[in-house]
Amino acid sequence: MATTPEYIEYVASLVADRGAVRYKKTLGEYMVYVNDKPRFPFDFPRNRYILNK
Repeated sequence: MATTPEYIEYVASLVADRGAVRYKKTLGEYMVYVNDKPRFPFDFPRNRYILNK
């Protein structure tokens, strides 16, 4: 199941306090960047984002 643009915006809003947040679609899913570092890859088997520090 593909991530919707609304959901990725929601995820980005949850981590907005960690710095400059941006996201882009990569290989069919989204990668979230905080301060230009990739931080939140999507865990396909568990169908969730990994909120690593």
